[in-house]
Amino acid sequence: LYSTNNKGFEPIYNELSIGFCGAAGNQCREYKIRNESIKYFKNSDIKSNIIIRKYFIRRFNDKQQKQYRLKDFTDIIRDNIFQLTPRGAGNFSLRFFETMAYGRIPVLPLSDNVLPFEDKIDWENVIIMGNTFEELESKMKEWYNKGEIFIKEKQVQCKRVWNEYLSMEGFCNEILKE
Repeated sequence: LYSTNNKGFEPIYNELSIGFCGAAGNQCREYKIRNESIKYFKNSDIKSNIIIRKYFIRRFNDKQQKQYRLKDFTDIIRDNIFQLTPRGAGNFSLRFFETMAYGRIPVLPLSDNVLPFEDKIDWENVIIMGNTFEELESKMKEWYNKGEIFIKEKQVQCKRVWNEYLSMEGFCNEILKE
């Protein structure tokens, strides 16, 4: 599912926007952060491209899952430079990894996320992360205002980090080096 080599995703530079497609949820404290971040960006002056689902993807029938996963979800990622990637119920964000795989820039509201290979990847210079929503918004605007070349280079960098460290092949190669 996450092999994106032949899906035609290229760096983009269009209107400043942030995407999200998925369930908001309410089962735990982490979903509160997700809901608050969705609400914040829906009300910010940054264009938001957000689709909220009533349930997590696995609760829908096969036909709906295919539509939501293969069309809606990938369209949101493809069409937006930045993707909102708050963690879910686990200590990670699957959406974060999917965004990296597609060569888009994750926007990660920090909670107690653990990022892989922190000793090898300068995450602060690869993705947008911050302790407040205002900080995230400010960094997005700052990066975007650096222009097309900068934004496209950041997307290429995200895709490279995915390939070298986070894809199955990259992850295994890094673990074997250890």
